[in-house]
Amino acid sequence: MDDATKNYQNNGTSYAALQVAGNGTPGGVAYEGKNVNLTASGASSNGQYGAYVNNKGALLLTNSTVNSGSVGVYATTNATAHLETVSLTTVGSGIYFLDATLTGENLIIDTSGENARGLHARRATVEVNGLDITTLGDGARGVIAHENTQMILNDARISTSGRTAHGLNITNTGTTFTGAGITVRTSGDFAAGFSIGGNAGVVVDLTNVDIETTGDKADGIYMASGQSEDERAQTLIIDGGSVVSRLGAALSINRQDGPISNLEELSAHNGYYDVTLKGLDLIGLKAIEIISTRTGTWSDGTSGSVDMTTDVKLTLDNTSMTGDSFIDHSASVTLYLENGSSLNGN
Repeated sequence: MDDATKNYQNNGTSYAALQVAGNGTPGGVAYEGKNVNLTASGASSNGQYGAYVNNKGALLLTNSTVNSGSVGVYATTNATAHLETVSLTTVGSGIYFLDATLTGENLIIDTSGENARGLHARRATVEVNGLDITTLGDGARGVIAHENTQMILNDARISTSGRTAHGLNITNTGTTFTGAGITVRTSGDFAAGFSIGGNAGVVVDLTNVDIETTGDKADGIYMASGQSEDERAQTLIIDGGSVVSRLGAALSINRQDGPISNLEELSAHNGYYDVTLKGLDLIGLKAIEIISTRTGTWSDGTSGSVDMTTDVKLTLDNTSMTGDSFIDHSASVTLYLENGSSLNGN
């Protein structure tokens, strides 16, 4: 591989500073670059892509930088990419993979702007070892994995600043997320460390986490779902570490904060959860809250409340808690306490 520095710039209306368009055959068209600088600031949103890979194309970037006014690296239609020691600075998404495969090592992503995304994967396969993400903007996300995405992150540090700017958002049927050595910091109101939601079948398996949120009602881990009873429960497993929420709950299950026009809408917010916490410290205004009731207004204008189905299997193994816990009166909770764990509160 040529070690000379290569600069690709797009200031016009081309699709990207670097485009790798495959021919539909795996391995048919590939780009391999070292010491590459991509700069994209075109007039159109597409022209602001740093790199665009599609149609089974393949991209390998090493020791490179990407500066983009939109998406740093965008891959789709069964494309593949390996990024190693790459720094991406964007106004928008650092990396967006749709129906594509990403592997990476030692990635730095810095994004800004409302609803910015650090690493966004949809129907994708992702494995990254060594990841630093910083986002600035309301509604931003450090990581999004959804719609049957399979994601593995090891040694990751994620920091967000902005209202509802969640650290990681894992959602929709069939998505699995496995992480080890994950550090998350959020500073905005309603900005959860982990937000786990959508339909049933989401599996999140974490080892040695360090999660801290400081904004108002910013939960450490927030789980909410809309699956029916015959679908498989959302699953959360954490082995080791700490989850701290300074102004919210360390773990919140099935609380519905979003706007609704009437209480009838909550029929889709039933939740079935399987949660196992081992060797974990939970610290919050509430260590754990499990919600099944919401007050509001019916479609005829009268006030009232609705009991949502909240069915939780909760296993606490050698887990310590600071802060009371709250379990709603109509929630169904099967509780297993092991190796000195206890649940305080009401």
